[in-house]
Amino acid sequence: MATNMPAPAPNASDDIAVRLSTILSVYVMHDCSGLSTDTNIISDLGLDSLDLVEVAMTIEDEFGIEIHDNDMMKLGTVGQIIDYITNHQPPVSIPVQDVDK
Repeated sequence: MATNMPAPAPNASDDIAVRLSTILSVYVMHDCSGLSTDTNIISDLGLDSLDLVEVAMTIEDEFGIEIHDNDMMKLGTVGQIIDYITNHQPPVSIPVQDVDK
């Protein structure tokens, strides 16, 4: 008898990477779905300081976080941005069900 196993939860880093690739695609004007974590957002993607400010604001809106200006200038690779987002996202609240009925 086969049992239905719950599907594994999607990897949060993978979800962040996909969403970040979508954001970056807007600013570099081409598909960024194949980016690696080592991709440098300035030298490899050609983003300038104004682009970085706009990307930071879009990331803040998309992920519900705040990126300080100094922090964004230190984030040179896609992997560093993913790590920053992961470490600064607000905790997910899970509703507690009342078991007393």
